[in-house]
Amino acid sequence: MTEQEYFDYCSKELTRYEARRYQFMGMEWEDLKKADHTKLLEIGNKVMNEDSSLDLYLLNRDTDTRLRVWNMVARTALHYDKKFPTDDRLQLFADSLEEHFKSMVNRELQQADMNRINQLVSQFETELPKDKLEKLMVDMVLAGLV
Repeated sequence: MTEQEYFDYCSKELTRYEARRYQFMGMEWEDLKKADHTKLLEIGNKVMNEDSSLDLYLLNRDTDTRLRVWNMVARTALHYDKKFPTDDRLQLFADSLEEHFKSMVNRELQQADMNRINQLVSQFETELPKDKLEKLMVDMVLAGLV
């Protein structure tokens, strides 16, 4: 595979992920099927157990989408637990998922070779604002590039 073919492949994958994200963001909980419920419960279980097999990079990419996933997981879990999903219960569960997610991200960042990452992004320091530079560093760690 040539470099250009690889970039084309990555571009197509990104487009595919974005299309799936937009589709998900447009869905209501009632639109989900049983298979979707199962997948959401699996994701919730992995987050609550801080299972490193989750794709942290994709979950970290878009905060609004991640928070919507947490809300859908919470609604699904409460539905199958036969509890009425009040706003307070949903928020408490979603907040718990977000805390576990942040804990997983922090653990990955602590285990990363930050000297190597700083070395790789140092050439961008003059071109990127500080917040974008920090996001690039986190993305590199979560994507497994370092």
